[in-house]
Parts: sequence; structure tokens; C-alpha cells
Amino acid sequence: MEQDPLHEATRAILAGIRPGTAPLDPGILPLVDALNRLPGLRTESSCGGHPDRHPYVLLKTDGSERAMAGLCLVAHALKSYGWKLQAVPIGSVGDLTLRFVAVPGQALKDWQPDQAVFGVRAADPESVRAGQASIESIAGRIATLRLNSRFVPEPLD
Repeated sequence: MEQDPLHEATRAILAGIRPGTAPLDPGILPLVDALNRLPGLRTESSCGGHPDRHPYVLLKTDGSERAMAGLCLVAHALKSYGWKLQAVPIGSVGDLTLRFVAVPGQALKDWQPDQAVFGVRAADPESVRAGQASIESIAGRIATLRLNSRFVPEPLD
């Protein structure tokens, strides 16, 4: 029997999608799965982009040292492809869950103060296509860094 190559957190996301809600965009799946493989990070929402909106992935962290190391690894991988990691103020006072959004750098340039930092309207459809084109490469870079990095500590036994 062939083993499912997706991480258990990604499989749980796919299984938890309720009928009538938007499915996980196939184009963003490689990045969602790569992020869910990092300790202390989980994806909350994502979009593979539309002709008028940039792709994004919203992440939450558990605030652990391993999660912070993972965020540094993600920021490094994103930077290689012109994407950014932006802190997102979501939640109530006292909510210690840290949230970040991974978006193409152009999305932050197109961002307007009345918009959420995710799902930003694109001024140019070509910038959306460029962001979409780099998703698999970013996922691969995260996987390579995760497997070859001392920056993501293993759990202590």
C-alpha cells in the first residue's frame, strides 16, 4: 500500500474542510505541507492566488524556541524567492498565539491600510503569476533547509 506523502497536519486540514467551504487550493498545497512539517508551526488558512489577489499562507506558532527557529528558516527560504514573512495582529488581548503571513513581496507593496494583509488585491496580474510560480520552489527550499539545518532543534528526550 502506498503511503500518503502529506504530513499528518496537512492531512488533518484536508479532512477537516467542511462541505460548502472553499477547498485547499492545489497550487498552494506544497507550501502548506512544507510549513506544517516544521515544529511548532501550523497553517490556518491559505490561498493559491487569483488573477486579482496574491497567494498567501497564514501560520500560527506555539511560541516555542523550535517554532521561532522554524520561522527564521521560513523567512530565509521566502527571501530567496521575493516573498516576505509578516507578523499579523489577529486575536484578542491575552491571545499569545503568534500569527504570521507568508506573501509575495509585491503583495506588501500593493497592500492598502483598509485591507487584511492576506488576500491582498493585486495591482498587476503578472505579479500574482510570479508569486504562484515560486510556490513549489519555496516548498522545496523549506524542505531542504529543514533536513539540512541545525536551526530547527529536535525534541529533547
